[in-house]
Amino acid sequence: MSAFIYGAVLQWKLDIRNKGVILTYFVVPLVFFAFMGGIFSATWGFKLMTSEVFDMKLLMPLMAMMVVLICISVYKLSKINLD
Repeated sequence: MSAFIYGAVLQWKLDIRNKGVILTYFVVPLVFFAFMGGIFSATWGFKLMTSEVFDMKLLMPLMAMMVVLICISVYKLSKINLD
């Protein structure tokens, strides 16, 4: 276990020097999660789990996210050239 911890600490020290690694693996995910957390808060999921009746309007954020992701996927897939 100490070898694993030593390897993780060593990798952290090496990665902290590389600005590309910091930007890609630390800053971008934090900004993404902060942005998405501001848009889709967890209150709708809590309301869905604690409500006694199933209400479709509680699933609206999830359905909106799925529609956006499907549209992006279809757009990206249509750009692929199969030559």
